[in-house]
Amino acid sequence: MFTQRVYKGDDTVQSKHEEAYHILRQRILSGALTSGYRLVTDNLARELDMSASPIREAIRRLEAEGLVTHIRNVGALVTTMDSTRYVSALETLAVLEGYATATAAAAMTPRDFEKLEALTDHMHDAINQADPLKYHQLNRAFHEGIYAVCPNSVLTEQIHRLWDSLDAIRHNIFILLPERTQASLTEHYRLINAMRSGKDPAFIEQLARAHKQSTIKAFLASQHVDNTGSRSAP
Repeated sequence: MFTQRVYKGDDTVQSKHEEAYHILRQRILSGALTSGYRLVTDNLARELDMSASPIREAIRRLEAEGLVTHIRNVGALVTTMDSTRYVSALETLAVLEGYATATAAAAMTPRDFEKLEALTDHMHDAINQADPLKYHQLNRAFHEGIYAVCPNSVLTEQIHRLWDSLDAIRHNIFILLPERTQASLTEHYRLINAMRSGKDPAFIEQLARAHKQSTIKAFLASQHVDNTGSRSAP
């Protein structure tokens, strides 16, 4: 019988790789490492007190997730999310989240709906406290509370990746779209009621899509204001 040999040294390298990956990933998602920041392997190795090998592995893993971009003759950079890419990501999420929400609706329990309502209530508090980070965390928890019961794990993995790619700039979007937050909560309650009352999956899917598409419209309108000084029609 074949027995796989495990070397302690390999475990140490793997542990360092995981440590480097989680540290860099958290810095990117928190905004500590901003878009376009160059990830220099030797500098990071010295800072984190480890060899270059786990740093390189961590950067490759982050590149596979879309959080880091490798540019020839430049190196690894924190992925830049310009307005076009941001809108494209939201458009994709609108489709994926719509289907995931419709698929999950039938499997949700009364307790699940209570949790969703509580999260939305707490989002009201975050708005009143002018806490955009807390608002975003609760908003993500709301949607993840729905995807948690979606049976299609491949679909939800893709949604999580897109959310992660947007996390680094979410606080900026909140500042740009303060009026969008209240409307978003109204849409949350409407979505909860539709799922709880057993509405047709096609209706729920369209409602979830419209929720994300409203954010796109508000963002594009805010870009028009920034460029011309006057607000465009939503």
